[in-house]
Amino acid sequence: MFRFVLMALIFVPALIGCTINASVFGNGNAALSEATVEESKVETNNKILLISIDGTITSADSRSLLGGSSNTVDSIRRQLNLARDTNDIKAVLLRVNSPGGGATASDTILHELKSFKEDTGLPVVAFFQEMAASGGYYISMCADEIVAQPTALTGSIGVIAAFYDVVDLLNDIGVQTYVIRSDKSKASLSPLIKKSEEDLRQAEDMVQKFFAAFLERVADGRPKLSRETIRKLADGRVYFADEAKSNGLIDSIGYFNDAFERAKKLANVEHANLVTFTTRVSDVDRTYYTEANATPAALPAAVRIADQTGLLTGGPKFLYYWDGN
Repeated sequence: MFRFVLMALIFVPALIGCTINASVFGNGNAALSEATVEESKVETNNKILLISIDGTITSADSRSLLGGSSNTVDSIRRQLNLARDTNDIKAVLLRVNSPGGGATASDTILHELKSFKEDTGLPVVAFFQEMAASGGYYISMCADEIVAQPTALTGSIGVIAAFYDVVDLLNDIGVQTYVIRSDKSKASLSPLIKKSEEDLRQAEDMVQKFFAAFLERVADGRPKLSRETIRKLADGRVYFADEAKSNGLIDSIGYFNDAFERAKKLANVEHANLVTFTTRVSDVDRTYYTEANATPAALPAAVRIADQTGLLTGGPKFLYYWDGN
C-alpha cells in the first residue's frame, strides 16, 4: 500500500502536471495598492516601503492540488516596479521569513533588488523574523544592514539537488517505460531514467556551481567577511541570531521596530510612514507577524516540502533551501 501512496503523491503529479491555474485560488495579477502599515506620529510625506517575503521562494505561476506557493519573483518585481514610480519612498525594509526555495528564483529576486538599489540609490534594510535560511539569506545580500530577531534562524548556506527515480517502482507494478533520447546525458535526471554513477557525478558538478554562486553572492553582500571565513560558515548549518551576529552574517539583533528605525536612519529621515503595496488592503494589519502558508498544514511535512519547492512538477530541482534537517 505504501508504494501506491508514494506513487500517487510523487510520481503521478509529475507525469500529468497536476497543477491548476492560479486564478482558481485568486488573481495573482490583481492591481497593487499602496496601504499605510504604520503612520508617523509627526505629519510627513516620507515613506519607508515594507516588502515581505514569506514562505518558499518560487517562480511558479500556478498552484498544485495541494495548495502550492505564490510566485515570489513576480510579486517582488511588481512591487519594485511600482516603487520606482511612487514619490517620497526613502528606503526599503525587507522583511524575510523564509526557508529559501529555488536557486534561480532566489537569484532573480536578488538581482531585482540590487537593480532597484542601483536605479534609485535607496538604502535597503533586511529584517529576519523567524527564519531567513538558505535562499532567504541569499536574497538579503542586497541589504545595507541586516537586523535579526533574537529567536531568528539564518545561514544554511548551501545547495540541494532534488530529483527522484521511479523506474523500479514502475517495474514492480508492471509498467515498462521507454525514453528515447539523442545521447546518454540528455534527460539523465529524469524520474523515468535509472541513474548511473556518471549521471550523479554530473549532478554533483552542477551543485558545486550553484554553491560557488552562493558563496560569491555572500562575499559581495558581506564584504567584511573574508572568503575563507565565508567558506567555513557555509557548511549548510543554520545559526541562531546571536551566533550569526558573532560570525558576521548579520549586523544587529532587534525587533521589527528596530529595523524600521535603522531604515529611517540610513535614509537620513527622522520621521516616515511605513507603507506597503498589497492586493488585499484588509490584510495590512497582519503584515508584521503573520506567516503566509498556502499549503495545508495537515499534510505530512515531506509532502508539503515537495509541493512548496516544486518537486511534484517533475524534473531536477536545484534549491537554496533549508528543510529543517
